[in-house]
Amino acid sequence: MSTNKSKRTTASRPAQKITARESAGISMPSAVDQDAEKSTWTQMYSISERWRLDMDFFCDELVFFTGLIDKYFMGLLAEKDLEGTQKTVAELSELDSRQIDFVHKLVQHQQRLTNLIQNPFSHEVQLCQQGHVELEKEISEFVKDFRLVKRKVFQLAANAIESQKVKHLLKE
Repeated sequence: MSTNKSKRTTASRPAQKITARESAGISMPSAVDQDAEKSTWTQMYSISERWRLDMDFFCDELVFFTGLIDKYFMGLLAEKDLEGTQKTVAELSELDSRQIDFVHKLVQHQQRLTNLIQNPFSHEVQLCQQGHVELEKEISEFVKDFRLVKRKVFQLAANAIESQKVKHLLKE
């Protein structure tokens, strides 16, 4: 019996070139990674643009509600409702200030996102991610507070209509 021992040969592998970045432990993102990051920043920008449009709408509503109260409700409301009305006007004013502040932060955030889309190796990655989370929390709180104040404005409108009905009935 003859035994043929096959010789084991190692396939020669092409030598991999190691760049200075890799040897230092710095990895370069692949083109796929870069596209994914760009997509993430683009999505964040799209979300922030929706927030900006929402804030524009909230601003319009705040102006409308303030004008409605100042021009129409103040003369129609009963004395007992005036203190609550003044509180609601103050809350509308505070929401207006918050809306303006938020829009300023949002513009800065969108500028950072634009920089990241154009230059994915920017040092602002962490700052931008944190800023996005903070803005998300802030708009969520704003919307919650806005809805509460809006509900108060609607109640003022109902009270003004009711007081007009009472005045009209008393005249008859």
